[in-house]
Amino acid sequence: MQKISKIIYSILILFSLIFQINLGNAEIASLESKISKSIETYSFLSNKEKKKVERLWKKLNSRGYVAIEGKDSELRQLAVTFQEIMESSIAESLENGAALSVVGIIHTPTPPTPLRVKDLSSIEDFIPEHNRGDSQVIKTLGNRHIILLKLLKLKATLIAAYSKDISTSKIPGYNNFLSLTKSYTNLIDKPIKHLTPDLSGATYLIKDNSGNIKAFSLHSTQINKQLVGEQKWKIWFGDIKNKKIAKRMVKIDSFLKAEDVDIYQYLN
Repeated sequence: MQKISKIIYSILILFSLIFQINLGNAEIASLESKISKSIETYSFLSNKEKKKVERLWKKLNSRGYVAIEGKDSELRQLAVTFQEIMESSIAESLENGAALSVVGIIHTPTPPTPLRVKDLSSIEDFIPEHNRGDSQVIKTLGNRHIILLKLLKLKATLIAAYSKDISTSKIPGYNNFLSLTKSYTNLIDKPIKHLTPDLSGATYLIKDNSGNIKAFSLHSTQINKQLVGEQKWKIWFGDIKNKKIAKRMVKIDSFLKAEDVDIYQYLN
């Protein structure tokens, strides 16, 4: 009788482990599902813009890497709208428990523009002359302001890695950003020595309850650093074990470690 009880107990343990593994896999898939759902429900300015984002996501989700080319105005609408959708999906995954922890690194010439905005009424003060009147850019900046604050409230770690060569007195909204660093200990102010143009962008690490880590990384220019002519922006998304993702993360990790930043220490 005792042997039978032990066998039954062992079977129950085995089923429990199988259930946990399946649940873990569901959580991994839930971020992708959330992104697809967010694209479907997002309030695009036109169906044409929605189709562009859908095509971008389809390629990125299947390949792990996408490069897009064009002028700043064309790339910014597409890539930053997608970045907003990604950040919103990451925040929701953290909120509903599908993600255990999140660390985001915004590696740009100046502190993150959305975190320098005091409130939504001041959004247009942060829109450069070349983007004035672009309703999508204005909308995206306002939405990302709200989303990044939500991430901070959900205890995600956000690291602002920006060039220390720029005088902070010349950065619009810098005091607003500093005020946030005092309100949120998980917002890390990290001026850095070397930020080459090819490293400008943002990177997120998302760890699920099974210990799997996904990365979302974007190579782009900051809104106040528009370049003239054709450009190539790059986007990565997927498991960090994926070769394309791993190559990107080695580059980001190496650059940050040279600045005494170990991003993986912030993942629980």
